[in-house]
This record gives sequence, structure tokens and C-alpha cells, in this order.
Amino acid sequence: MATPFAIGLTMTGASSAGSYTAGVLDFLLQALDQWHEAKADRLPPDERGKVPWHDVEISVLSGASAGSICVALFAASLGRPFSPADEETNPEASKNRLYDVWVRKARVESLLETDDLDHGTIITSLLNSDYLARMAEGALTFAGPYAKPRYIADPLQILLTTANLRGVRYAIGFSGEVPDAYEMVLHADAQHFYLSPVPVSSLNSAKVVRLDPRQCDETWTIDLREAALASSAFPIGFSARLLTRSSQYYAHRLWPIPGGAAPAPTPRPAEFRYATWYAEEPIPPLAPGGHADAPFAYVAVDGGTMNNEPFELARRVLAGERYRNARGGSEADRAIIMVDPFPSLSHCQAPYRAMFDIASVGKALAGAFVQQARFKPDELALAAKPNVFSRYLIGPVRRKVGEPVGAPAIASATLAGFGGFLSEAFRRHDYQLGRRNCQRFLERHFALYWDNPVFAGDGLRPAENDGFNFRDDDPETPSGASVRRQRSFRPIVPLVGSARPEVPAPAFPHISPGELDAVESGIGLRLDALVRKARAAYVSSWPMRAGSWLLWKFERASVVGSVLAKIRRELQEKGLL
Repeated sequence: MATPFAIGLTMTGASSAGSYTAGVLDFLLQALDQWHEAKADRLPPDERGKVPWHDVEISVLSGASAGSICVALFAASLGRPFSPADEETNPEASKNRLYDVWVRKARVESLLETDDLDHGTIITSLLNSDYLARMAEGALTFAGPYAKPRYIADPLQILLTTANLRGVRYAIGFSGEVPDAYEMVLHADAQHFYLSPVPVSSLNSAKVVRLDPRQCDETWTIDLREAALASSAFPIGFSARLLTRSSQYYAHRLWPIPGGAAPAPTPRPAEFRYATWYAEEPIPPLAPGGHADAPFAYVAVDGGTMNNEPFELARRVLAGERYRNARGGSEADRAIIMVDPFPSLSHCQAPYRAMFDIASVGKALAGAFVQQARFKPDELALAAKPNVFSRYLIGPVRRKVGEPVGAPAIASATLAGFGGFLSEAFRRHDYQLGRRNCQRFLERHFALYWDNPVFAGDGLRPAENDGFNFRDDDPETPSGASVRRQRSFRPIVPLVGSARPEVPAPAFPHISPGELDAVESGIGLRLDALVRKARAAYVSSWPMRAGSWLLWKFERASVVGSVLAKIRRELQEKGLL
């Protein structure tokens, strides 16, 4: 049997559109489960058919912001009974952690509750972060030992991006009169985990936090849960989290140096160099067994502010010592799939209005910092090339006859991605659209040439009408195939059993007036509680407290009305109201 095709999954930041990403992962798990059930002869004969016998392994997961929550839920779903949420009224959906968290529980009513303001002396977030923590604690728990599915690599590596507010100081030496090296501060960070049912003795655990699900205790689940919550902590909206990493990780980090051709496979390609870490405290030596003695602690917020598409993190892990992955359809043996609910930016302002007041400039500058930190065309450009079989993208597509061009594909595409929290109908639509888009992707886009060694042992050829082969002259062939020479393709993940019938297109949802009324009430109550907390925490004299409260009473209706007007306007523009 040929070596399994290795898969890396990257889940981008998406706010409430994490429901779309969760739907993609839901169907992927269903397709993999059904395929392996068929290969094990556990499906009914009429659903089994002639099944391809090659193998795939998911080797690495990377996520940012809402994508990190999806990564953690995906990992928590492995090796346990999984019921795909294939229908809106699926009675087993509550057992599906992806569906339960993203569709049923990610609701604005709970995020506007005020119990989190009843303790502590400071305000840590505009929305109720305690609710998120409780939801994560309930979803990221395990009962019983971890049973690794055959399609999961051992170990499975997990990387969750964070914005490190403490920063890590690095220095690069230059030749010249100045004796000191040039210093820089890194804030784009990531937490790195290994998921394995057995000890991973060959890995340097000083550089990572390794999960050991055999223990079935709270130690490793807390680490993963806190990293996911930190990665999704939208600044000000949700509370920052305190994370730790081994000091030795920062001291041993390798940096890619641009330029130069990739050398032959080596443990450390020439394009990588060490940079000196300037520690605020002495770096402890490695203890016996490779463990560091001291942690490096930092306050972390939304990883999407620095790295919203951690594609390259997953790619480097997947490539391993080879540094670069094979790209041809007959040679590729591994690929990264990026799931992005917002692959396109919103339309540019036209005509452009030059604003010079300090508020406008400050707002534009903050957005520019975030967008520039995310700008990395060199990493993503290859995914758009039709002759590259090692990089793929799944994004929302919803086409219907008579629907206007440019109509929004997902319901969460309002309020800077937070619109999905307003209605369960929005999240349910996006979840089911994610399932539909994933099915289409696996069926017609995630493919290799039939002569790829990955398929060795299948014993199938293009001439055989087994229901899986298709050609590049097929009108529904993978994108860009017109530039390829006429070849036959085989899907990397074939659809069998319950994954084969077409997932229906969900009807575009609408929010009811009653739901909007509940949102208005919740916003008002949350703002009242925030003002009371702010007065108690930051206003010392009673005259100022009284004055600030009177001012709020006078302005309350205007503030709440402005917020609701913006919500209604965006919902109407997207056809959701």
C-alpha cells in the first residue's frame, strides 16, 4: 500500500462565520468516516460499492481566532461517536460538538448577559467572555481514552495563532561601527500542540506543549482551551487571556530568510537562520529529557490581528525536513486546505474620501496595521495556480438561478463578521452551506492525476466506470483545468455511503422582528451594566459618579438607537431582514 496522502487544514479567522468553517469540518469528518467504514466492510452492501483503497492522513491543524475554536472542537471530536448535522432538524445534532457550539450556543443573547460584571474590579471585555469560557469548558472535555481514527496522523500537530502583547525581543547582527545588534519585537505568536495516544519521544517537548489524552485529566484540555479562547479574543470585545510557553521555544526558533532557491531536502534548509533571543530573564538550560525549566508568560488576544490565515505555519509542519511540498498532479503527496469564510474583502469605498481629522486617521491607521500584518501574497499566490496540487481553498459559494450576481453567500457577512450571532437561522444556514461546499470540493476539486503513486494498489484505471474518475475536459472539472493537458483525475477523498447524496442548498435565512427586539433589549441592559461597572471602577468622587450617570441616562436612547439603526441597515442591505 502506498504512503497515505498527508493533509493539513488551516481555518482562518471568521468571527461568527466560524459556523461555516464548522460545517466544512462536519462534512469532512462524515466523508472520512464513511470511506473508512466502507473499506472495513461495515457499510451495507448497496452503499459500499467499489471503494478506492488508498489512504489519507490529517497531519496538522492550524487556526486563527474563530478558526482556532473550530480546530479545538475538531480535535475534541476525533475518536468519539460523531453524528453529522446533515439536516436542520437532526435529532442527534446535540451530540455534534461543532454544531452544538456554533449553531445552538453562539448566540448574542448569551454574549449580552451581565453576570461576568458581577465580580472583579475592572472591565475586561464589552461582551460576556465568561459565557465563552463556560461554553468551551463544556465542549472541550473528554471521557475515556483517545481512540485515534485511521485517517489521523500520529502525532497530530495543532497550531493556534495569538497576538502576544508582551512581545518577544529578537536581535540580528550587522557589521558596522555600532556594536549592538539590530533589535526587533515579535508579537505574532502561536501555541503549538501534539495530539498523540502514545509518548512522542522523538519530539523536543521543550518547544511545544504536548497533549496526552491518555491521561483524560484537565491538564492538557485546559492548555488547549485557553489557547483557543486567547486566539479568538477579539480585542476589547472579548477578554484577553494569560498564556505560557517554554522559554526554550523562543531561544530555538528558526527564521526564514527570503531569497535563494530551495536546496535538496535537509534537516535545516539554508534559507533558515537562527536569530538571537534577548530574554528578559535568563534562559534556563534544558533539563534531562529535553524539558525547559521556566515558562514565558504573556497576555494574548485575537490571533487574527497578526496572522489571520496561518497557512504557512501548517505548510512548514506538513513539509517537514523537505521544506517544500511537491506540486504536480502526478507527484503531490501532501496538501494544505485553507477554509476561509471571507476570502474576498468588502468593496472599496468609491469615490475615495480623504479624511484628515484625528478620529478618522486613527481609525484608518488601526485598520492599516491589521491589514498589513496579514498581507502575505507570497504564501497564498500558489493556491490560485491551476497546476499546483498542494494548496487548496474552500470558500462560501451559493449560486441559484435568477439570483443577482454579488449576492452574499453567507448570512454572517454583516457587522464585520459578527452578524451571525444575531440569529440561529443565520448560523444554521452558514453551517449547512459549509457542508455543501465541502462536499463539492471533495467531489470535483480535491483531486490528483490517476497515475499519482498515492493511488498505487487501488487497481483502478480511468477506463473503469467506478463513479470516481473524471477528466479535465469535463465541464465540472477542477478550476483552471483548461491549461492542463487532457488527463484523468481521481478524488483524494472519495464520497461513499451517506456522504455521496447531494447536500441540499439551504434557503437564505431572515431574522424575525422579535429576535431584533430581544437584541435591542440585551444591548441596552449590557450597556447599563458596563456604565455602572465603569463608574465604580474608574470614577472616584460621588459628584462625578452622579454626573456621569445622568449623562448616560440622557444619551442612552441615542446610543442604543444608533447601534440598532446600523444593525438594521446592514441586515436590509444583505436581504436578511
